[in-house]
Amino acid sequence: MSLIICPECGKKFSDKAKVCPNCAFPIDEIIKNKTIKEDFSNANNTSKKNNILAILIIIIILIVGIFITYYNYNSLKAEEKIAYELIDKNKNKFKNPSSLKVLEITLYGKNYALVNIEGNNSFGSPVSSNYIIKDDVLYEVDDTNPTIKQLAREIFEVQKSSTNKVIKFNSNSINKINRKLK
Repeated sequence: MSLIICPECGKKFSDKAKVCPNCAFPIDEIIKNKTIKEDFSNANNTSKKNNILAILIIIIILIVGIFITYYNYNSLKAEEKIAYELIDKNKNKFKNPSSLKVLEITLYGKNYALVNIEGNNSFGSPVSSNYIIKDDVLYEVDDTNPTIKQLAREIFEVQKSSTNKVIKFNSNSINKINRKLK
Protein backbone atom coordinates (compact mmCIF):
# COMPACT_ATOMS: atom_id res chain seq x y z
CA MET A 1 0.00 0.00 0.00
CA SER A 2 1.29 3.46 -0.87
CA LEU A 3 -0.04 6.91 -0.25
CA ILE A 4 -1.05 9.16 -3.10
CA ILE A 5 -1.90 12.85 -3.13
CA CYS A 6 -5.31 13.95 -4.29
CA PRO A 7 -4.95 16.50 -7.11
CA GLU A 8 -8.25 18.09 -6.03
CA CYS A 9 -7.75 18.71 -2.29
CA GLY A 10 -4.05 17.87 -1.79
CA LYS A 11 -4.63 15.33 1.05
CA LYS A 12 -2.81 12.00 1.17
CA PHE A 13 -4.72 8.73 1.10
CA SER A 14 -4.27 5.04 0.27
CA ASP A 15 -4.00 3.98 -3.35
CA LYS A 16 -6.36 1.09 -2.47
CA ALA A 17 -9.29 3.47 -1.96
CA LYS A 18 -11.66 4.09 -4.87
CA VAL A 19 -12.13 7.81 -4.11
CA CYS A 20 -10.44 10.46 -1.99
CA PRO A 21 -11.94 10.21 1.53
CA ASN A 22 -11.75 13.99 1.89
CA CYS A 23 -13.31 15.26 -1.37
CA ALA A 24 -14.56 12.11 -3.15
CA PHE A 25 -12.27 12.63 -6.17
CA PRO A 26 -12.11 9.29 -8.10
CA ILE A 27 -8.78 7.42 -7.81
CA ASP A 28 -9.05 6.19 -11.44
CA GLU A 29 -8.43 9.77 -12.60
CA ILE A 30 -5.31 10.05 -10.42
CA ILE A 31 -3.86 6.75 -11.72
CA LYS A 32 -4.70 7.63 -15.33
CA ASN A 33 -3.07 11.08 -14.99
CA LYS A 34 -0.03 9.55 -13.26
CA THR A 35 0.37 6.98 -16.07
CA ILE A 36 0.04 9.65 -18.77
CA LYS A 37 2.63 11.84 -17.01
CA GLU A 38 5.03 8.90 -16.62
CA ASP A 39 4.62 7.93 -20.28
CA PHE A 40 5.16 11.54 -21.37
CA SER A 41 8.17 11.88 -19.07
CA ASN A 42 9.70 8.63 -20.40
CA ALA A 43 9.14 9.75 -23.98
CA ASN A 44 10.82 13.11 -23.24
CA ASN A 45 13.80 11.41 -21.59
CA THR A 46 14.21 9.01 -24.52
CA SER A 47 13.94 11.90 -26.98
CA LYS A 48 16.54 13.93 -25.04
CA LYS A 49 18.90 10.94 -24.90
CA ASN A 50 18.53 10.40 -28.65
CA ASN A 51 19.21 14.08 -29.33
CA ILE A 52 22.32 14.05 -27.14
CA LEU A 53 23.52 10.86 -28.82
CA ALA A 54 22.97 12.36 -32.30
CA ILE A 55 24.89 15.51 -31.34
CA LEU A 56 27.78 13.44 -29.95
CA ILE A 57 27.94 11.35 -33.12
CA ILE A 58 28.00 14.50 -35.28
CA ILE A 59 30.79 16.00 -33.13
CA ILE A 60 32.84 12.80 -33.39
CA ILE A 61 32.37 12.67 -37.17
CA LEU A 62 33.46 16.32 -37.46
CA ILE A 63 36.56 15.73 -35.33
CA VAL A 64 37.54 12.64 -37.33
CA GLY A 65 36.91 14.51 -40.59
CA ILE A 66 39.05 17.44 -39.50
CA PHE A 67 41.84 15.09 -38.40
CA ILE A 68 41.80 13.17 -41.69
CA THR A 69 41.74 16.39 -43.72
CA TYR A 70 44.60 17.86 -41.70
CA TYR A 71 46.64 14.67 -41.95
CA ASN A 72 46.16 14.38 -45.73
CA TYR A 73 46.77 18.10 -46.13
CA ASN A 74 50.08 18.12 -44.26
CA SER A 75 51.55 14.66 -44.59
CA LEU A 76 54.19 14.13 -47.22
CA LYS A 77 54.71 10.99 -49.25
CA ALA A 78 58.19 9.46 -49.32
CA GLU A 79 59.20 11.21 -52.56
CA GLU A 80 57.76 14.52 -51.34
CA LYS A 81 59.82 14.17 -48.14
CA ILE A 82 63.00 13.65 -50.15
CA ALA A 83 62.32 16.76 -52.26
CA TYR A 84 61.27 18.79 -49.21
CA GLU A 85 64.43 17.85 -47.30
CA LEU A 86 66.66 18.70 -50.28
CA ILE A 87 65.05 22.14 -50.57
CA ASP A 88 64.75 22.79 -46.82
CA LYS A 89 68.46 22.12 -46.25
CA ASN A 90 69.32 24.74 -48.88
CA LYS A 91 66.70 27.43 -48.28
CA ASN A 92 69.01 29.49 -46.06
CA LYS A 93 71.29 30.05 -49.07
CA PHE A 94 68.66 32.41 -50.48
CA LYS A 95 68.54 36.12 -49.60
CA ASN A 96 64.99 35.86 -48.26
CA PRO A 97 64.30 32.21 -47.30
CA SER A 98 60.83 32.96 -45.92
CA SER A 99 59.69 34.16 -49.37
CA LEU A 100 60.60 30.92 -51.15
CA LYS A 101 57.95 29.29 -53.26
CA VAL A 102 58.59 26.10 -55.19
CA LEU A 103 57.09 26.29 -58.68
CA GLU A 104 58.29 22.97 -60.13
CA ILE A 105 60.12 19.91 -58.89
CA THR A 106 61.47 16.89 -60.71
CA LEU A 107 63.19 14.29 -58.56
CA TYR A 108 65.81 12.05 -60.18
CA GLY A 109 66.42 9.10 -57.90
CA LYS A 110 67.15 10.10 -54.29
CA ASN A 111 70.14 12.36 -54.88
CA TYR A 112 69.12 14.79 -57.60
CA ALA A 113 66.35 17.32 -57.90
CA LEU A 114 65.67 19.90 -60.56
CA VAL A 115 63.75 22.71 -58.91
CA ASN A 116 62.24 25.96 -60.12
CA ILE A 117 62.02 28.28 -57.13
CA GLU A 118 60.63 31.76 -56.81
CA GLY A 119 61.70 34.07 -54.04
CA ASN A 120 62.11 37.74 -53.32
CA ASN A 121 65.44 39.35 -54.04
CA SER A 122 67.03 41.88 -51.68
CA PHE A 123 64.77 44.59 -53.12
CA GLY A 124 61.63 42.54 -52.44
CA SER A 125 60.91 41.79 -56.10
CA PRO A 126 60.00 38.19 -57.03
CA VAL A 127 62.67 36.32 -58.96
CA SER A 128 62.55 32.72 -60.15
CA SER A 129 65.47 30.50 -61.07
CA ASN A 130 66.17 26.87 -61.82
CA TYR A 131 68.39 24.92 -59.47
CA ILE A 132 69.90 21.49 -59.37
CA ILE A 133 70.25 19.96 -55.95
CA LYS A 134 72.71 17.09 -55.69
CA ASP A 135 73.62 15.46 -52.40
CA ASP A 136 72.31 18.45 -50.41
CA VAL A 137 74.25 21.01 -52.46
CA LEU A 138 72.36 23.71 -54.37
CA TYR A 139 73.57 24.75 -57.85
CA GLU A 140 71.93 27.54 -59.82
CA VAL A 141 71.46 26.44 -63.41
CA ASP A 142 73.92 28.33 -65.61
CA ASP A 143 74.86 27.06 -69.07
CA THR A 144 78.43 28.35 -68.75
CA ASN A 145 79.20 26.53 -65.51
CA PRO A 146 81.08 23.25 -66.14
CA THR A 147 79.73 21.78 -62.87
CA ILE A 148 76.17 22.27 -64.15
CA LYS A 149 77.05 20.57 -67.42
CA GLN A 150 78.49 17.63 -65.48
CA LEU A 151 75.37 17.46 -63.27
CA ALA A 152 73.16 17.55 -66.36
CA ARG A 153 75.07 14.54 -67.74
CA GLU A 154 74.68 12.72 -64.41
CA ILE A 155 70.95 13.45 -64.36
CA PHE A 156 70.69 12.19 -67.94
CA GLU A 157 72.37 8.95 -66.83
CA VAL A 158 69.94 8.65 -63.91
CA GLN A 159 67.05 9.11 -66.34
CA LYS A 160 68.35 6.29 -68.55
CA SER A 161 68.77 3.95 -65.59
CA SER A 162 65.81 1.68 -65.00
CA THR A 163 66.52 1.42 -61.26
CA ASN A 164 66.02 5.13 -60.51
CA LYS A 165 62.62 6.74 -60.57
CA VAL A 166 62.07 10.11 -62.20
CA ILE A 167 59.19 11.91 -60.54
CA LYS A 168 57.70 15.18 -61.74
CA PHE A 169 55.59 16.51 -58.90
CA ASN A 170 52.02 17.64 -59.45
CA SER A 171 50.58 20.87 -58.03
CA ASN A 172 49.15 19.13 -54.93
CA SER A 173 52.59 17.80 -53.98
CA ILE A 174 54.22 21.17 -54.64
CA ASN A 175 51.59 22.91 -52.49
CA LYS A 176 52.25 20.49 -49.63
CA ILE A 177 55.99 21.13 -49.86
CA ASN A 178 55.46 24.90 -49.95
CA ARG A 179 53.26 24.73 -46.84
CA LYS A 180 55.96 22.72 -45.04
CA LEU A 181 58.65 25.21 -46.06
CA LYS A 182 56.78 28.11 -44.41
